[in-house]
Amino acid sequence: MLGSCKINFRNIFFTYNLTSRTYSSSKQLVNLSYELNDKYKSSQALVIAHGLFASKENWRSLAKRINDLTKLKVYTVDLRNHGDSRPYMPNMTYIDMANDLENFVNEIVINRDQVDHITLMGHSMGGKTVMSLALKNVIGPVNVDQIIVADISPSVSPSLINIKSYLEKMKTIDMNLVGSNLIQGRKEIDKILCELPSLKKDVNQRQFILTRLKEENGRVKWNFNLDSIMTHYQDIMNFPEFDNQYHNPTLFLGGERSEYITEKDLPTIEKYFTDYKFVKIPKAGHVIHFDNPTETLKAIKNFICF
Repeated sequence: MLGSCKINFRNIFFTYNLTSRTYSSSKQLVNLSYELNDKYKSSQALVIAHGLFASKENWRSLAKRINDLTKLKVYTVDLRNHGDSRPYMPNMTYIDMANDLENFVNEIVINRDQVDHITLMGHSMGGKTVMSLALKNVIGPVNVDQIIVADISPSVSPSLINIKSYLEKMKTIDMNLVGSNLIQGRKEIDKILCELPSLKKDVNQRQFILTRLKEENGRVKWNFNLDSIMTHYQDIMNFPEFDNQYHNPTLFLGGERSEYITEKDLPTIEKYFTDYKFVKIPKAGHVIHFDNPTETLKAIKNFICF
């Protein structure tokens, strides 16, 4: 468990884009692209992993606020096949993503930045990645003090059918025929997405998907690897089976209006996590950090700084 948060007084903000390489263990890892908020030069850190289709950019504003509130270093990463983490890879299981994240923690957070207390936090797919990292080895990740899991449980996600239909609709879009600038491209793709009834009525989800477009070399592209996500969407919606338990403090945050984690998930949580708290974020759906950032920040701070 972390001690009280320490305060120093220098202001720093970095963005690093790292490349991929093959390691001697024969596991092909992706070195994750990330941003670092380190205004107070702390020796303690919070590492945040985003959800499906998202990127580190979706946490940029909240990461700065967490840094100011807790005085911890706050790293936000692009997980495998998302954002600026390159190259895109064909494999995308939770073990793959957990290995990438573990490598980032060891190489960047610990070895380079000399951090001595670490909290991992993940939202949705990122939460399942963090849980997988905590559970994949018998002794757990030795350098991680505690974890926070935001609006997801270690079980099958309720959006399985919707996500598959979203992916199939996105796959029908010929990106070579989409307008070459982002504004026009979003208009054209929005029109196509609206052909799917579930997306036509879900304006927030549609707008979020459209924000995941980027303009690059005169073309509009998805800012994630659609092919790999389609191949592994069953893996992403499910959760691996583990024989291990995680005994360090764990905070589960759930949106009051969300179906991604509810009281019915507690037996499964208790199977894997022996020292957990479950906190509901009022007036929030699945994207708790967007729906109610104030209460989300409060819950994070209360868990990290005591």
